[in-house]
Parts: sequence; structure tokens; C-alpha cells
Amino acid sequence: MTALASTAAQLVATGRGDPERVGEGQAALAHQVRCNSAALDGTYTSTLEKEPVSQ
Repeated sequence: MTALASTAAQLVATGRGDPERVGEGQAALAHQVRCNSAALDGTYTSTLEKEPVSQ
């Protein structure tokens, strides 16, 4: 499994297909995008990954 597929599987699992948990899935996706953007900018640190996911 590629890293991208693994990340996608984790994000889908966050929402678990429950319409009431869509916000959690969106927040997890936004957090992953922030981490990926920081990695591309060269500003990524492991503490960024551990920051709380805000909804």
C-alpha cells in the first residue's frame, strides 16, 4: 500500500461512513493537507503532525 493510499484509508476510517461524522473526516483531511503543504515548503516538523485537529 502506498503512503497516499494509507492516508486515504485513515481519513475514510475517521468518518466511518457516518453522516454525523463528516466534520471529523473533513477536519482530518484539512490537517493532512496542512502537514503535506508544510512538507512541500520545507517547514514540516513532527510536532505539526501531533497538533490537535480542529473542526
